[in-house]
Amino acid sequence: MRRALAALALSGLCLVFGLRGGADAPPPDEATRAAMHEIFGALSEVLPRCLSNERFQAPADHEAVQAALAKLAANADKLASHLAAGPDELKYRGEALARDARRAQARFASGRAVDARFTALQLTEACVGCHSRLPSDQTVPFAATLTQKIEPSALSPSERARLQVATRQFDAALDGYEALLTSSPPEAGEAVRMADLTEYLIVALRVKREPERAAKLLAKLEARPETLADLRRLIGPWRATLAREGKVVRDPPSLATARRLVAAGKSARDYAYSRAGLIDDLLASSVLHRLLAQPKLGAAERAEAYYLVGLTDSQVRSSPWLSDGAWYLEAAIHTQPHSAVAMRAFGAYEDMTLLEWTGSAGTQLPEDVVADLDRLRALAESKAN
Repeated sequence: MRRALAALALSGLCLVFGLRGGADAPPPDEATRAAMHEIFGALSEVLPRCLSNERFQAPADHEAVQAALAKLAANADKLASHLAAGPDELKYRGEALARDARRAQARFASGRAVDARFTALQLTEACVGCHSRLPSDQTVPFAATLTQKIEPSALSPSERARLQVATRQFDAALDGYEALLTSSPPEAGEAVRMADLTEYLIVALRVKREPERAAKLLAKLEARPETLADLRRLIGPWRATLAREGKVVRDPPSLATARRLVAAGKSARDYAYSRAGLIDDLLASSVLHRLLAQPKLGAAERAEAYYLVGLTDSQVRSSPWLSDGAWYLEAAIHTQPHSAVAMRAFGAYEDMTLLEWTGSAGTQLPEDVVADLDRLRALAESKAN
């Protein structure tokens, strides 16, 4: 199922709501502040309704959700216009937001309720993906407002922790994840916690830069009799990698370090989306995100960093459509078009797109997806072709 609400694009919203975009990011003017306020208001209307299937599909709430999506679309162009004057990462996220917000509005209006709720829930995933990119102890002013709109009883411990990450309440999120991961196994079985463990490691390593804390939890999980044998076999190598490489989260970032870690993660995997190289990929992404935050990074280096972080992000998340991997691959193509790295990025982007759309119905792609692939292929290919 494809994200009709374009979580990749909407993660740009999270950047402007409290996450710094770099030293050269221009301050928002009054019109941009107004657009940001309207977008936040729309998010506040949509997300609480998504937490209940009954409420989301209730006829009485249909108009409210549709109006919120319309508000997102109406303000997307204004926000994109402001972001165009800032760093490349904000610029490309703004462009994607403007393009995809209207696509989301149209798809919701077509009556695809199941798709609409699934993708609306990815608003949280989008904020998580964006807010867990860089080290930070910042909070956001709207966090309390958003959480007050949601009944605590409507959230599971896992959902509560993810919402805390989305609203940059990182310490509370880590505490919640640790309590969840060391509690009695859920009825659905211990295996369902893998996604929660991944999100915990993202925050502990990439945001808080606390490899010692992560290693301590992994040691507890390895010693628990409830821990699945498959996970226990992974934890040993993970802990060894943390002991050997954990310091890179505090070292000055470099492409050489990132390349080495990406290669190590790839060699650890014997099949696609294996979790064996998870710690290598997370450490690499920590290095790469901090590198991309440097405003003076050259175009060639920035394009390669986008390409590598696209690969790592698609491996770290539990599935490619819950990651920002495709967005970063597209950014690599835009940053250095008609280059070798652009072609590698397009190859990975195309594979990821086909994987997202392949299923029992075959590989027939919607026209707008085909158009996106054609546009990016033309940007990536050598001008001599």
